[in-house]
Amino acid sequence: MRYAEYLRKSRADDQSEPIEVTLARHREALRQCMAKHALVGAPEDVFEEVASGDSLYARPQMLKLLEAVEQGVYDGVLCMDIQRLGRGSMSDQGAILDAFKLSGTKIITPNKVYDLSDENDETYTEFETFLGRQEYKMIKRRLRRGIKATVESGGYIANAPYWYDKTRIGKTPSLKPNPEEAPFVRMIFDLYLSGMGCQRIADRINSLGAKPRRDVQFSRTTIRNILQNPVYTGHIVWDRKTHIRPSRQSGGKHITIYNPQESWTIVDGLHQGIVPQETFEQVQGIFAKRHRSPSFTGVIENPLAGLIVCGNCGHNMQRQADKRGGPMLLCQKRGCIVSSKLHLVEEALISRLREEMNELVQNAGSESPGEDNTAQTLKAIERQIATAKAQDSRLYDLVEQGVYDTDTFLQRHAALSQRIADLEKARTDIRPMEQLDVPKMAERIQEVLDSYFDMDSQQRNELLKSVLEKVIYKKEPGAKPAEFHLTLFLLPIYL
Repeated sequence: MRYAEYLRKSRADDQSEPIEVTLARHREALRQCMAKHALVGAPEDVFEEVASGDSLYARPQMLKLLEAVEQGVYDGVLCMDIQRLGRGSMSDQGAILDAFKLSGTKIITPNKVYDLSDENDETYTEFETFLGRQEYKMIKRRLRRGIKATVESGGYIANAPYWYDKTRIGKTPSLKPNPEEAPFVRMIFDLYLSGMGCQRIADRINSLGAKPRRDVQFSRTTIRNILQNPVYTGHIVWDRKTHIRPSRQSGGKHITIYNPQESWTIVDGLHQGIVPQETFEQVQGIFAKRHRSPSFTGVIENPLAGLIVCGNCGHNMQRQADKRGGPMLLCQKRGCIVSSKLHLVEEALISRLREEMNELVQNAGSESPGEDNTAQTLKAIERQIATAKAQDSRLYDLVEQGVYDTDTFLQRHAALSQRIADLEKARTDIRPMEQLDVPKMAERIQEVLDSYFDMDSQQRNELLKSVLEKVIYKKEPGAKPAEFHLTLFLLPIYL
């Protein structure tokens, strides 16, 4: 009999017990289960993870197991109970049970063997998963009420922000200033009030030897977040963000939504403030005058929005207003400050697009490239994709174990997702040229070029996205504003 083993530590387990101790207990219980059901040998595959059962798409090991189950690799899967497989949404539970039912794979637990091809077992399983989902909802409601009560009482339950340490006041989690780091906070606010910008402040703080806890050095973004965080005045802010766990709708990605300020919960914290409230309000007043997000207009002001990717770090380039010489296009990744005037990049992009069109026209009647090395190249790309996906999967384990905070997870997940997307694009591009409708691609680009400069910024953006997947912007540090190179990735049109 071919079988696999699935182990997952969940909220139902003793959270004070080390992960390995919990999983070791489960392994022993499943060894006894094997003896009970007369199973010999060892499981062909073992899938282990520490994750909530809320979202199927937040459990990479479960996704791998289901893929194998759907292919009929195993006769059965060992697990502690049905609810270990998942007790989140009905759609997730349906996907799990359908995979086992359609493949004829049994679910083997210490208490019972479930054969979903049997009507009685199927009904019993559906009932158990329903009860598990209701219990999970109740646990989540209790948890949310507990979190809200803690926040409203002035407690702080998230990761400690810069220059604070976690502590407890009675039984309530709170913060205490770090005596070595707290003076830097006051310095940041004072420097900003003196007229210094966020990037210059970051450079100054870095030069003094200050080190953030989860980054290599302070960046413009880090400084801005500090200056806008009321926690430094002794307040607690909750509901600033809404985190959506990975789902089918999100493409398996963690989504963060920034809530409007009127929906925030702001209370007096139990912790000591570092910055006077008056100073904080003065800083916010300066921010309001200096910065205006294009989102306030509801209109895209950057014709290159969502298209330009920094060739040094892989992050998206962003438009930033500059009263002195027009808007800039720059990378805001910490430690990767490259930029050019927006109009220079736009003009260069249109020029490169015209070159690409001319090349397509020239190649329209050419023979397809040789395929001698196609198979070898595809295998190499597939290996790289598999490696990147494995690395991405491990990120979820690390965030569940508390090794990574949410911000670090999102940054590394975004980088790996971009890596996977680029590799998959490269895999697609290997398709023979005869499968591409080259004349149609050239025609579409010509249409964009003919009407581009008659359009507003938003319309230009839509035109570019109709022919381009992305553009890699490469510029060496210290190079002149116009000294950069653009690599265009055209959207293919296949026959």
